[in-house]
Amino acid sequence: MSNKTLRLHICHMYPKLLNLYGDFGNILAIKKRCFWRGIEVEVSSLNLEEKYDFSLKPDIFFIGGGQDSQQLDVSNDILKYKEKLKDFANENAVFFSICGGYQLLGKYYKPFDLEEQKGLALLDVYTVASKKRFIGNVTAKCKISNSTLVGFENHSGLTFFENNATLPLAKVVVGNGNNGKDKTEGACKKMCLELICTDQCCQRTPN
Repeated sequence: MSNKTLRLHICHMYPKLLNLYGDFGNILAIKKRCFWRGIEVEVSSLNLEEKYDFSLKPDIFFIGGGQDSQQLDVSNDILKYKEKLKDFANENAVFFSICGGYQLLGKYYKPFDLEEQKGLALLDVYTVASKKRFIGNVTAKCKISNSTLVGFENHSGLTFFENNATLPLAKVVVGNGNNGKDKTEGACKKMCLELICTDQCCQRTPN
């Protein structure tokens, strides 16, 4: 049996701006679950106008949520790392994002009263602002873990899929999900294609 210690490096992207929902709690949850399994975790931060050492080779990039103006600031900054982050994605680094971070992984987000925010295009999705705000509990069926996801949604952005290269993370049972129309919740790319692309929970009508 090997005594080699497993190590995981997490890059927390823009925690000073994208922290609207106490997003550092996601980092704490990952660290705790790794601790239970004997995995060492190191966390570094990439912030606006700060240099980041990509030679650290993060295993996970986490991006949290923020208001539209904060997302715009991040959008203008994160694009300078676009090709480098695409390389990490192609090398199987994990990108874990919620709220505004989720929108930044797509192609663009169009708010009502601000300029269009270009994203990293790691996911083949786009988001547009809606006059209706979705607030409430969400229950969704996810095949990746063969489990039920339970959470809370509070968003006016409507996220849509452009093609079948990116597929939903789960199927909404209660709530609105990505856009309140197609019963999808979240999105994933490589993992979804490898594990759940044939499952009914991710079948949808292309837009």
